[in-house]
Amino acid sequence: MRLVCRDRQGSTSRYTIESLIRRFFHESFNSSFVYIISPWISLFEFSKPLMHYPFVDTNRVDEALRALADVTDVKVLTRCVDDSIDIGFMKFLRIWREVQTGVGASEALINYLIGHLDNFTKTLELVITLRDILGDNIRFDLKQPGYGRLHTKLYVNDFSVILGSVNFTKSGIADNGNWECLLNLRKDHAKAIHTDALKVAERHFSLGQDFSTCERVTLSLLAELNLIDKPVASLDELLEYFNDLKHELSSRVY
Repeated sequence: MRLVCRDRQGSTSRYTIESLIRRFFHESFNSSFVYIISPWISLFEFSKPLMHYPFVDTNRVDEALRALADVTDVKVLTRCVDDSIDIGFMKFLRIWREVQTGVGASEALINYLIGHLDNFTKTLELVITLRDILGDNIRFDLKQPGYGRLHTKLYVNDFSVILGSVNFTKSGIADNGNWECLLNLRKDHAKAIHTDALKVAERHFSLGQDFSTCERVTLSLLAELNLIDKPVASLDELLEYFNDLKHELSSRVY
């Protein structure tokens, strides 16, 4: 068992979060399954290459996931992209563009607008990439009455389980990142906990929605609230729309 927590003086363990996540990835290449349950996921890079001969040698987590998905059954659950839509900002941007048609703006304002859009486009790029890598093995959490949104962070394979407050993001695994405690248990030392954790992961994944449902909910929200000024039929088209919008904004600096 490895318990890593953080207090005012730093980590309470000689192990880092990244080292335990990397170990989980390494052993997963020999596992028959992998579950990653995380509300937030990003396409981050490890601080040093993840090497597992002959499958992978990369810093990039998307390449590591792709290599892992080629040899075992990787299942991922995260929040649907609708949860990343800043409705207030999108309403402001829509109105501002209508009022300021053909008018320039300060570099500071344009950078602010593009920065907010960047956060959303990165989430779109993430879910599209996960769809391309995992196919039907990517599922999404959607808001449900009386439940709210996914908060569980859980990683399970044949050999171990990781649970705690660690999102699968750069800030989630960094030494000074956004985490509090992580518990890493080996199946051969804690079989009952591993069994229970696997049941939780399987249940969470089974309750998740597929990509097309997440896509439909996201596009419906944008349309119902009139947040964009043209129809889009897919998340791929939505990503293209926002990239074009960022280009338009960057050309309006006076």
